[in-house]
This record gives sequence, C-alpha cells and structure tokens, in this order.
Amino acid sequence: MDLVEKPLRERSLEVLEWPKVKEKLAELATSSLGKEFCERLPFWEDETAVSRKLQETTELKRVLEKEDPVPMGGIHDLRSILERGKKGAILEPRELLAVSDTLRASSRLKAYFYQRRELYSLLFRLAQPLADLRGLERTINSCFDAGGELSDEASPVLRHLRREVRLLHQEIKDRLTSFLNSPAYVHFLQEHYYTLRENRYVILVKAEARSKIPGIVHDTSLSGATVFIEPQDLVELNNQLKMAELEVEREIYRILRELSSLVVDHILEISSNLEILGDLDLTYSKARLSQLLEGCTPQLSSRSRVDLLSARHPLMVLSQKEVVPNGIRLGQGGQALIVTGPNAGGKTIALKTLGLCALMVKAGLHIPAAPGSEMPLFSEVYADIGDQQSIESDLSTFSAHLLQILEVLRCAGPSTLVLLDEIATATDPDEGAALAQAILERLVGQGALTMATTHYGRLKALASQNPLFVNAGLEFYRADLRPTYRLILGTPGRSFGMEIARRLGLPAEVYERAKELLGGEQEGLNRLLEDLERRRLELADEQKALARVREEADTLREEYETRLTKLREEREKILSRSLQEMTVLLTEGRRQINAVLEEVKAENRLEKAREAKKALVRLEDEAREGIRMARKELAPSLPSLEEGFAPCRQGETVQVIPLGQKGVLLDDPAQTSKVRVQVGSIQVTVGAEELRPYPGASRRTKDQGRGGGGAREQGSRGAEGQRSGGAEERMSKGAGRRGSGTPPPSTPAPLSPELRAEDAGAGLQMPTSENSCDLRGLRIDEALDKAERFLDRAMLSQFSCIYLIHGHGTGALRRSLRHYLEGSPYVRRFRPGQPEEGGDGVTLVELQV
Repeated sequence: MDLVEKPLRERSLEVLEWPKVKEKLAELATSSLGKEFCERLPFWEDETAVSRKLQETTELKRVLEKEDPVPMGGIHDLRSILERGKKGAILEPRELLAVSDTLRASSRLKAYFYQRRELYSLLFRLAQPLADLRGLERTINSCFDAGGELSDEASPVLRHLRREVRLLHQEIKDRLTSFLNSPAYVHFLQEHYYTLRENRYVILVKAEARSKIPGIVHDTSLSGATVFIEPQDLVELNNQLKMAELEVEREIYRILRELSSLVVDHILEISSNLEILGDLDLTYSKARLSQLLEGCTPQLSSRSRVDLLSARHPLMVLSQKEVVPNGIRLGQGGQALIVTGPNAGGKTIALKTLGLCALMVKAGLHIPAAPGSEMPLFSEVYADIGDQQSIESDLSTFSAHLLQILEVLRCAGPSTLVLLDEIATATDPDEGAALAQAILERLVGQGALTMATTHYGRLKALASQNPLFVNAGLEFYRADLRPTYRLILGTPGRSFGMEIARRLGLPAEVYERAKELLGGEQEGLNRLLEDLERRRLELADEQKALARVREEADTLREEYETRLTKLREEREKILSRSLQEMTVLLTEGRRQINAVLEEVKAENRLEKAREAKKALVRLEDEAREGIRMARKELAPSLPSLEEGFAPCRQGETVQVIPLGQKGVLLDDPAQTSKVRVQVGSIQVTVGAEELRPYPGASRRTKDQGRGGGGAREQGSRGAEGQRSGGAEERMSKGAGRRGSGTPPPSTPAPLSPELRAEDAGAGLQMPTSENSCDLRGLRIDEALDKAERFLDRAMLSQFSCIYLIHGHGTGALRRSLRHYLEGSPYVRRFRPGQPEEGGDGVTLVELQV
C-alpha cells in the first residue's frame, strides 16, 4: 500500500520510524513470546496506566543494576501447543517439555520478585498472579530423562516392557554371535557382523551361498554380491521383539495422552501465566533499552508542556553514532516552535527526536533525555516528514504533503502534537510562506502543540508578531561552514545557502550577482541575524568562562575544607598528647604524695601529718603549673582544654577527666558549677570544668538534652548501666574473681529519711567523685592497697565518710575489705549500703574525725 493511502496515524508512525524502535526493543527480549509482545507494543491513553508502566520499567532497570540476574530463561510461547491440546491432539515430548520449562520459569520469577517485594512492589504485583503449577511441572518433568526422552520411570508397565525388549535384543545378539562364529557357516558369510533391515536382525551372506543358510531374504546390496538373510532360527525371536516393541509404543502413547490431558485441564491457568510472562519479558526489554539509551522516567506534564533536557534521537544512540543532545521546549511561553537553519544541520533529527520521545512515553518507555524532563501524554502524534510523492496516485510532492497536512488540520486538537518538516515547500516561495503561516496559525488556534522546520524568512518573523510562536535555530559555524547540530532556543537560524554554494565552488561573479538580487532588505535581515548569532556566541563564551570560574572556586573551596579538616585533626592530636603529658605529671605527683602518706602512717605524728598536708598542697600546685607549662609548650596557639572542645550538654555521654571514665551528664552545666554524672552504676558529683564531650559520642541539641528530661535521662542511665555492667563482667572474667552474669550494684541514691537523720548527726556526706573509691575489677591485694591509699587521702582531706564500691561478685573482695576495715585506726564504723545506695555492693565508711 502506498504511504499516502495509509491511515494518518500509521503514516505518522512510519515517517517517525516508530517500527524500528519496536524492532530494537524486540531484539532485547529473552523469548519468542516476549518478542511478540514487543512487536505489538500498545500505546496507553490513561495517565495512571502510563505512570505505572514507566515505574515498572524503572524498578526492573534498578533490579538489573543492583540485584542478581533476573531468571528470565525457559519461557516458551505455548499458545499453539495449548490450541492443539484443546482440540484433542496428543502432545509430543518436546511440547510437553516446553510446557514444563515455562511452568518452572513462572515459579522462579514469582519467587524472585516475592523475595524482593519490599523494594520492588510493582514488579511483585505484576508477578504475583502467576498460578502455582509446580505439581504439573514436576509430573511432566519426572516422566522424561535428561535427553528429553520418556524415561523408564514414567510408569511401572513401561519399565517392565522395556526390560523385556532389552532381554530379547540381548538373546538375539547372543544367537547371532554364535551363528557367526560357527565353523559350518563361516565360509558362506560375506562379512563377520550382523545388522538390521526393516527393523529385523539379519546377517550378510554371499549371493552364491544363500541356499546354504535357511531363512528370509530382506535385502541385497547394490552390487548384488551380498544377501541380507534373517536366519530361520531367529524368525520367532524377531517376531517376539516386534510385538514387545509395539507394546512399548502403546504404553508411551498412553502416558503422553494422560500428560496431554493434564495440560488441557490447566489450560486457563497456563494461558494466564503466558500473558504475565510476556508482560514481564516486555518490561525486561524496556529496562534493557533504558540502559542502552541511558534513559530516564519523564515527569508527566498535566499542563501540555514539553521540556526535554539533553534529548537524543533513540535510533542514533542505539546505532552508536555520535549524537549531540538538545533541549526542546514547547507549551511554556510558546505553543509553536519554528526551527530554522542550514540543510543537513539537524532540523529533521530534532523533529523526530521530539516525536519519538512523545511516542515512547505513551508506550511506557524511558526516553533518551536527562532526568527532570517533562512530557505530556498526547492523544495523538501527527507527522508530515519526507518526500511523499506518489506516481501511482498521480500526486506531486507538494500535493502529497498538502493532503497530509489537510488531514492533520481536520484531526488536530488541544491534546495532539503536530510535527511538520519543511512545511509548504515545492511551490512558489511567497505563496508557500503565506500558506505555511496560515496553516500554523490554524493549528495553534486549535490548541495543538506544533513544531515545524522551514527556510521561510516570513515564518521567522512570527515570533515577534505572535507570542504563541517561538524561534529556534540550528547552530552553524560560518568560518568553516560546519553545522554543530545544537538547537538554540529563542534565536532563528540562517540557511547559509549562498555561503555553502560559494564554498562548493560557485563562481565569484555568480555569488555577487546573487547577493545583489537578494536585495538590501533581505541582506539587512541576514546581517541582523548574524549579529544576533555573534552576540549569542559571545554570551555562550562568557557563560563557559563563568562556569570555569565557578569550577575553580569549587575546587578551591574543597581544597580549603580538606586543609581545614587536616588542621582540626592535627589539633586533636596535639590536645591528646597534651593530656597524656598531664597524666604523666599527675601520676608522678601521686607517687610522691603516696610516699609522704606512708611516712605519716609510719611515724603517726600530728606535726608530720600537717607537714604532709602542706607538701600535698605544694605538689598539687606544682602539678597544675606543670600542666599549664605543658599546654603552653605543646600547643601555644591552641585554646585551653576547656575552650578547645564544645560545651558538655545535659543527657549526653561525657568524659570525667579526674576518673578517666565516661558517664552520662545528669545536670545542666549552664545552671550549676557542680554537676552529677552517672558513671556506670554510680552517681558522682564533679566540677563542670572537669568534663569534656566523649570522643565519638553523638551530640545532642539543647532541646533534646532538656525537653522530656525525665524519660530521656532514665533511658540514658539504663543504657549506660548496661554498658558499665558489660565492662565489669569483662573485667571480672579477666581477673577470674566474679561470676559471670552477676548484676552490678544499683546506683547509690540519697539516703532514706530515717538514715539521713542518723547519718547527718554523724557528719556523713553525699557520694561524690572525691569521697568515692571504685574497686571493681581489681584483685584483692590491689583493691586493699587502693583502699588504704584512699583512706589516707580521705583522712588528710578531713572527710567524715567515704564510699567504697566493690560490687557483688563472689563476695571474696567484700569480705576481705570489711575484714581490713575492722582493724583500721581510721575507721569509726562501717555498714553495707542501703538498697537505694547500691546495696551490698557498696560499703559506707565513717572515719575518725
């Protein structure tokens, strides 16, 4: 059928090369069923359906990029097989195996997407309706061996009959071997082997000796020198073999008939599965096509607006040609796009790119454009492209184009896209330009989005006369007369016909005469267009320069941020070294203080104790001065320890510097200089300046630290208690002293009202970091030594009471410690802690004051 005789829609699809897109899509299918689904790819008219199909393609593309391979193998087009079965035909083994393979593929795909249903919900819903026919698949599969033949396991009768056949074959072969080796017949044989003729065993006998061996002649050689004789002694055995083989064939027929009947019984479920499998294979092909095109899901515009970003012609991309991406906009400030430029500059490619992208969206395909592209769902896409001259219909090029355009005018409306290539050419230029303008104005008036290519200067002026028209030109380098194929929106293009003719060898006098005939007005318009193009190129160069400056600024900013990060890391290292130096100084100070305390204990003199007290103060002053000097020496340009870290906040994990442990801050340092910290199962009171944020702990906002403080504070205590308990259990395992799983002592809380009144009279104090000593995790000798030193310091500090935290464990440390306290001259009395103070895991000691 001639192109002009086909319906308008079909002609438009052909000139846009839509069938080629479907062919490329079909090549990516994994089965003949999928290929057919691709070849009859439908257009969707409902926006919801289009959106769903696009998202299905997006999900499967993501599966291909991130998941294990999709098990698409084993799908067969069973429709002709099912049709034969429905008519009562016995299906052949290969047909039954095709059914089995397809059912197995259904089960695999359903399981594959079920396992990923949370990530790919649309594909899961697409595969979920697949009927579970694993029983039928196993039944068919169990009847065939690896070679596709009906196996002996298909039925007991078949197994028995085949055994009989094998035994008969063996018996006949044994007889033949004996016959061939018999001295009585060896001189009559032409060859020393046997063969088959008409499916019966025979031997090869010399023609002149055929009367010497009784039997039935089945054949002779071409030369006549050899006669194929079935010996008389084997006739009955051959007859039995034939009957046995007929029984086997009857049993095979019965089995195939039963299997065929099973398939027909499930014909509806199988047919439904085929539709789903074909749709899945189609979606798989769409996803692979999107990968090849580097496509994206466009936004479906509800405002009849086209905004293609870096769009490329799909067939050119698939043929691996170099493609220049272009932006195409319609319906936003202009309803008709008038594209001008030189021949072979890319006008028709741009036209087809828009048309194919519109059709791909209707078919649920990703488009070859950048993310963020926008495309409406057109009800129809009409195109008039190329030479449609028809000798059979006696139509000229102009007439054929005009008939097509007239039909477009009758059908175009608000939801249609019209693409016209070289509108109203092949006639008088003035008449053609006027006719083209009238046609375009009519299309715009009917609400159709229109893109047209032309060389008519009259159409370039439309944009300045009517805001519904927008110019676009194909870029062209005049210096070397080379097209760049870049579409420039907002600026008309020149045809450069005279320049190209001059470049191709047009004589100079002919060129000058043509310029003279062109007229001053047209020459002025060309100069204006050249000036606009020059200004546009200058602006483009400035934009490129600005982009380079921005890129350099971004690079410098990244380099600065990298250096700043390194400086911060170096600062942290310096501060860490400073803290280590402080620790060494404090350790040396403690050693000297302990030596003085030992001397005081040995002499037991009040004057010596006073001197020790003064020595202690002096050593503390020296330690502070040493720390200050260490800071100054190691980090002279850095802020102090307190200034170098962000302030601690209520509810976050902090490091208690004097204890060298971490804990949860319970009070707001902004409200008080002394704050409570939950260290493991113990609450201690320390100065706010003795805290720093714990490295690696997530910072909390001020509101998080205060708002809802009760619940969050309790949660912090519980979590920290669990961590402390875990650490205590690990230490006890290392020391081998406490049983695993023993809970840590509960948090020492303020005394009960009755005990508080009694202990207040005794001058007891609340537990703080200064009057508490944690002995957990130490061996008994280490714990007693630490407790003794702590008692010495407590006496010098004139504490009225102290808290010794030893935990529960096996009780050995608790008993040894209390035995030691009974003989200490410092101790007035001691008792276990109350439940709210930590219970029997804490011993409260009153000192001699």
